[in-house]
Amino acid sequence: METFSSNLAQINHEKAVARYFGITCGELNQSKITGTLFSVKAPRHFALGDTAFYRKEEIDRFLSNFVEQQGDGL
Repeated sequence: METFSSNLAQINHEKAVARYFGITCGELNQSKITGTLFSVKAPRHFALGDTAFYRKEEIDRFLSNFVEQQGDGL
């Protein structure tokens, strides 16, 4: 059974996400306006006040765009 604290651990502050991606908060904020980051659909976020938060599964979905696909017989 999941608890509130385990669910909370799945949520990341925008500063932590920007640092994890190796970009500035400004670049991450720009992606909220343009809808793209690194030329792919930006990760979805939710806001509380002026601060954006990102769910871990959304970060994982975004990063999956950059994983090399294994080809058959290669």
